[in-house]
Amino acid sequence: MSGDGIPGGDNPNPDVTSSDIPDGNDTTGNDTSGNDTSGDSSNVEPGDGGAGSAASSGYAASGDEAGEGMLGAEGAPEAKLEWYFLRVQVGREDRIRENMVRRLKQNGLEEHVPQLVVPTETIADHRAGKKTVKRRKLYPGYLMVQMKLNDDVWFVLRETPGFGDFVGGHAQPTPAKAEDVEKVLATMDASKEQPKVAVQYKKGDRVKIKTGAFENTDATVEEVHPDKGTLDVSVNFFGRPTPLSLGYWEVEPI
Repeated sequence: MSGDGIPGGDNPNPDVTSSDIPDGNDTTGNDTSGNDTSGDSSNVEPGDGGAGSAASSGYAASGDEAGEGMLGAEGAPEAKLEWYFLRVQVGREDRIRENMVRRLKQNGLEEHVPQLVVPTETIADHRAGKKTVKRRKLYPGYLMVQMKLNDDVWFVLRETPGFGDFVGGHAQPTPAKAEDVEKVLATMDASKEQPKVAVQYKKGDRVKIKTGAFENTDATVEEVHPDKGTLDVSVNFFGRPTPLSLGYWEVEPI
């Protein structure tokens, strides 16, 4: 990817502008759309080369064998280890990644592709008083791949069912900027160490309290604390607004 680079934060840009990549909003671990975030793609350890190493969904390859020149051009310089972003079919990111890894290994090309990553973040959710940890895709419909690009690698990736194209390049793939890659990998690592808390409410929302002394009482959300998973709400108690701090799982939308 050239130009402005890839996605940063919550609304990255696969096509060099910051308005095209959808926000990651799948917080379910096993939904019916096929966007299965509980796959086993993270059970292979990522490699160490390039701009950084992914927290999950990567696979490691031994050795550091050079590529055969970008797309096989005669006399081309040795291919460098670079990160690229791929568009793939939405909802099948994990399966497509697994198929790419398998096909690369079958063709003896895994040393050219140290890491193939589904960018995700770890989300903590509370339901019925129980905490669960899930993976949420940062950029549905995209993969990150670290590779030394050559004709054989290009062919295997391109011919994998579900592959779309490379972000930022058409005739020839364009590597992603190192700082953009580092930002995505840092987000993955940080959420793994301290999962984000999924909060669906915003200031001004009307909710009903489900537990405690104010059970079944209507309240208004005054402040949201995503890092803690708590809400400051206000209830009308004998004609006076009374502030309360509650876990977001202790209320429900009206």
